[in-house]
Amino acid sequence: VKCVNIDVPADLDYVTMKAMNREPDKRYQSMKELLEDLRAVLADEILPSREEQEVTDPDQRSAVTVDEDDETQDANGKSRNARVKTKVKDEIKKKNAERNAVILAISTVAALILVGIGLLMFFVHPTTRTVPDLVGLTIEEAEQKAKNCGYTVDDDKEYVVSDTVEVDHVISQSPEAGEEGSRKEPIKIVVSLGASGGNIEMPNVVQMKVEEAVSAVEAVSLTYQVVGVYADETEGTVVRQTPEAGTKLNAGDYVTLYYSLGEDGGYSMESKVKVPSVIGMTLDGAKRVITTAGLHVGQISNIASASPAGTVVSQGRPAGEEAKAGDLVSLVISSGPAEVHISNDASSAQDQINTAAPNTSGDATSASNTGSSTSHMYTVRIPGEAKNDKVSIQIVANGATVHNATHSKSEGQVTVEIPYSGDVRVQVYVDGSKTVDKTVTF
Repeated sequence: VKCVNIDVPADLDYVTMKAMNREPDKRYQSMKELLEDLRAVLADEILPSREEQEVTDPDQRSAVTVDEDDETQDANGKSRNARVKTKVKDEIKKKNAERNAVILAISTVAALILVGIGLLMFFVHPTTRTVPDLVGLTIEEAEQKAKNCGYTVDDDKEYVVSDTVEVDHVISQSPEAGEEGSRKEPIKIVVSLGASGGNIEMPNVVQMKVEEAVSAVEAVSLTYQVVGVYADETEGTVVRQTPEAGTKLNAGDYVTLYYSLGEDGGYSMESKVKVPSVIGMTLDGAKRVITTAGLHVGQISNIASASPAGTVVSQGRPAGEEAKAGDLVSLVISSGPAEVHISNDASSAQDQINTAAPNTSGDATSASNTGSSTSHMYTVRIPGEAKNDKVSIQIVANGATVHNATHSKSEGQVTVEIPYSGDVRVQVYVDGSKTVDKTVTF
């Protein structure tokens, strides 16, 4: 018994049977012929192989033929020709319906496959994911875990003293673990420098006005920098501090206070503005001028200077430079002339100042003795990977700033005089990031 599936279109059945013919000469002779017939099936066209086929075998002839001379009539009075023509039309309609059904089915399946692929890609590689927890991991472990979760770790890492987190381990991160974050935005991390061994406790200044916070850290003999960031909190309020409250520090250690600039500053970040000159102005005057120009005051540092105390002695972006509206301009404020202390052995100038430590990376090596028993040279490498052509370099020795200036990246290195002998604690800040914190023996 021969079983026939009436749901299979006649042309598709023809293609299948031709491809499976027992006689090799009657099969498709090339893949091209087979593809042409299959395309014709989908397009509801006459099959190319049937057009070229010469019908010599009665079995290969169409099952429906029309004899123009046969006018035999049936009981309803229709001639045989009329009956055959009606049958041909019915079969053509059926064939068209079958082909349309095949095309619809294929199109539906293709659409479902595309939708499925789209959903799979969304769930496997969504634009946002839950931010992984990197706290407590080493830098290498944090970078690898972030990579495994589709994120990256920001190259600009912040290093701070910590009594509770091991050296080179992550203290905190932004955005925090568990939040939904875009994979395009790198995760910023704060890394531990280890315990300082000091006995000064870092005060809690979060939610204070920045002026009050500065007074609080000055009161315990800490150096500081303040950095403006966009935040929901009231403008001028400290929203974050590093290191955390309660961390034990030494006199002169630096802390960073992050204060709110407001949500967005109200400026179009596409517009360009000229950086004004504020050198010689008071801090309040400089703030007004910078804000009026469409910019914001960023990090504020202090340095001993012959200029009147409280006046601006340098600014992070040169006057006249073109900047984006809303960009930050760092300021260095004079704390007045440095105090000079005379030791029992020899005289040496020691800057007794409150300096703001800025923050990125750099390598430092000690240079040769200049010949003086209390003065030595120290060299800092300017990192070639620095983001800007101009790089801010600050060097602190035993809590006193011995150098704070902007240099061209092309200089390669900066050499300064260290007015101490023996074990000297040296801290280096490149563009505001602490890159060196160690004891050097001269």
